[in-house]
Amino acid sequence: MYQALTCLAFEHDYTLVGLAALICVTGALTTVRCLQLALETERSRQNFWIVASAVAGGGSVWCTHFIAMLAYDPGVVLGYAVWPTLMSLLVAICTFSIGLAIFVRNMRAGSVIGGSIVGAGIVALHYLGMSGVVIPGQIVWNVTTIALSVVYSIIFSVLALTLVRHHTGNRGQILASLALVVGVVLLHFTGMGAITIVPDPTMALEPGIPGYVLAFAAAAMCLFVLAIAVMCIMFDRRLAFEEKQNRQRIEHMAYHDALTGLPNRAFLLQHIEEKVQRAKQGESEVAILAIDIDRFKQVNDIFGHQAGDDLLKNLTLKMSSILSPNEILARLGGDEFIIVQTDTKQPEAAERLAKRLLDVVSVDAVIQNVRLRTAISIGIALYPRDGEHADVLHSNADAALYRAKQSGRNCYRLFEPEMDLAQRARRTLQIEIEDAFRRDEFELHYQAQAETATGVITGFEALLRWKHPVRGLILPGEFIQSAEENGFIVELGQFVLERACTEAASWDKPLSIAVNLSPVQFQHGDLVATVRNVLAKSKLDPARLELEVTESVLINDMDHAIEILHAIKALGVGIAMDDFGTGYSSLAYLQAFPFDRIKIDRSFVEHLHDNKQSEAIVRAIVGLGQGLSVPITAEGVETEQQQAFLAELQCTEIQGYLIGKPTPIELLAGHVRKFPASEAADEDKRRSA
Repeated sequence: MYQALTCLAFEHDYTLVGLAALICVTGALTTVRCLQLALETERSRQNFWIVASAVAGGGSVWCTHFIAMLAYDPGVVLGYAVWPTLMSLLVAICTFSIGLAIFVRNMRAGSVIGGSIVGAGIVALHYLGMSGVVIPGQIVWNVTTIALSVVYSIIFSVLALTLVRHHTGNRGQILASLALVVGVVLLHFTGMGAITIVPDPTMALEPGIPGYVLAFAAAAMCLFVLAIAVMCIMFDRRLAFEEKQNRQRIEHMAYHDALTGLPNRAFLLQHIEEKVQRAKQGESEVAILAIDIDRFKQVNDIFGHQAGDDLLKNLTLKMSSILSPNEILARLGGDEFIIVQTDTKQPEAAERLAKRLLDVVSVDAVIQNVRLRTAISIGIALYPRDGEHADVLHSNADAALYRAKQSGRNCYRLFEPEMDLAQRARRTLQIEIEDAFRRDEFELHYQAQAETATGVITGFEALLRWKHPVRGLILPGEFIQSAEENGFIVELGQFVLERACTEAASWDKPLSIAVNLSPVQFQHGDLVATVRNVLAKSKLDPARLELEVTESVLINDMDHAIEILHAIKALGVGIAMDDFGTGYSSLAYLQAFPFDRIKIDRSFVEHLHDNKQSEAIVRAIVGLGQGLSVPITAEGVETEQQQAFLAELQCTEIQGYLIGKPTPIELLAGHVRKFPASEAADEDKRRSA
């Protein structure tokens, strides 16, 4: 070490030493930055940065070495042999490439193995270059000092790569570069201190590279390293700019809706909380307006999803156009929107805004050259009157929106406490339904269907009942809607289908069994697979099963629903249209799908003899069925007079209290079993009793 200090203090030109140090530092920073980029980029681009780092590293160390050699003044004239000088550059770049590649690709031992190879390459560069020095004398080497220089080079190279691995950004770049520079400097001056030149004027000098030529070569390599440095800086700045944009884009995507560009749910809840906190300080009141587009689903079904998206963007522009700076519009998804309004006078300000919204949306929208009449329903909740937290206010605004829809749509409603009670009651009922299902409280009752002319029973319709331990028998009208709202109707529907098919398969008489399907069952799960599996498991003849659907099944998503109905019909199962005549497009749906049965809604049968319109409608439906060769079943038949009228029209079948009320199957054994005469008589007596 003493020799190295003596060499530096007395045998070097400080100007050239300073230049060599500048090149070394610049090269180290460039090398480390390229190496960081190799670690940060995808694998397909890593090789580029590994090579760039190796060229910058090997080239800058080579420049440092030979400029420092030019600064070295041993007291004799020096020259440089061509091949050792060039080979030292090639060895430096190759060893850097190998070491850095191992470092980048090997996460565990990469720092040690790669750093050792890089350190060894720096050592090879130095001593290979020294071997090419042409001097009039002899060089005497100090082996101990040489060994120490090797240790320095390898230790600090390993340290440099370790710092790159464990420290990112500017901190990692500075620390790793410093370690690399220290390693190169210690190697060079320790290595130079390891030699002693013994002059010999009688020696003939072999021709070599003059010092000024080597200086030009080092300068050229230095410029090349600087070019790599500039490239890295430009790329670094560009990368920092593509990162900034990505962060902004990701942040925007995280808090905004992709279709409309409006703030989304995540932004909204945070925004509401901020407004609530300000309102707590007495600055203003907060109103939450929950908005739904009326009959938006029909636009999607009739005109396609692109038309639906265009309508959403159209209405977004309309609603945004009338908002003031204290009103923020957000989209939660689908056709759900929320407006947060801050004002000192509530609820007047919220009601004025709701009226403006209803007016601006009521203007027809032209979507894909089609004029659409649009409307919205609005529910309003106020802070602090209706809640003190974002989720509570949102929930209460939804409750008011639900009431607006119930009131006929195209209107607004302010939240009232009883709305919350109703909403809580719905949620409680949904929970109770699921619990009741797990407790096996649901059962099936069967209502007979019979030939109109003879009264002979031809089949049964399976009807769901909830046998509540406290309230007794609960009819579907009280719980089906809640089950549909939370999607549990899918499990209930499968239960009904399995139980009904299994029961019907056990009957001695091959009577038909009818099961109702919910629109929700068409939207969730694989209904076709469910029907197929139930038939296979129960071993019921598919021809005995008839599935009843209402017009609402087709309204929700006509193409999808018809596709499913065709697949079910292909299994051999019959499809009946239930409640015919009560919807808007019943005739159109008869044209779209070949139903196996039409069921006249009970509301028409009920008023057969006191309402001429009902009588005319029933006549028309029966005639329609006869024209289409489709059997007709009239529901709600309760009197012999109604039966006689329908028989005269040649209506195919009837169903109602006249034939029988919905009853547990145990009480209908006489209709589905083949009893001996004595048992049949006993059964009839029991039923009569």
